[in-house]
Amino acid sequence: MEIIIKKRVVKAIHEGLLSLTMLSLTPAIAAASEANLKIPNLSQGQNNLLLYGIMVCILGMLFGFYQFMQVKKSGPINLCWMWPT
Repeated sequence: MEIIIKKRVVKAIHEGLLSLTMLSLTPAIAAASEANLKIPNLSQGQNNLLLYGIMVCILGMLFGFYQFMQVKKSGPINLCWMWPT
């Protein structure tokens, strides 16, 4: 029984060391930064599509806020329906 436990402990230590090694090497692999990004030139249609997407996101946020205010105004929630008697 102790041998199995020792094998599991050794395996866990090896996996931990491998994970730590991979984690420490990750920044060296991904050496790119935002300064190296190339911003593409967008056509008018692509630019409009991005703006429509932003408008949809803003409308979604407003709808979510409206629903939140409706729920908040409704007062305390009656949970009797959850537990039948």
